[in-house]
Amino acid sequence: MAAGFKSSYIFTESTKEVRDLTTHKLGDGQTEEGILHFYIAASGKLAFIPESKYKALKMTLPPLSFAIKYPI
Repeated sequence: MAAGFKSSYIFTESTKEVRDLTTHKLGDGQTEEGILHFYIAASGKLAFIPESKYKALKMTLPPLSFAIKYPI
């Protein structure tokens, strides 16, 4: 629960269906929630960096990269 000046929020655990809408599917059965960074690698394919690996790999991101919070 969070209370603000003009609003209050109550957070509950989301159902599986809602979690599926906010989970990135990275292939090989891997899934990640949170911000997903991606870019076009030298091979011409999309490269993904999930939030769990971002701190370790952020210096390897090319100048033009993208980030999304929810899957497209």
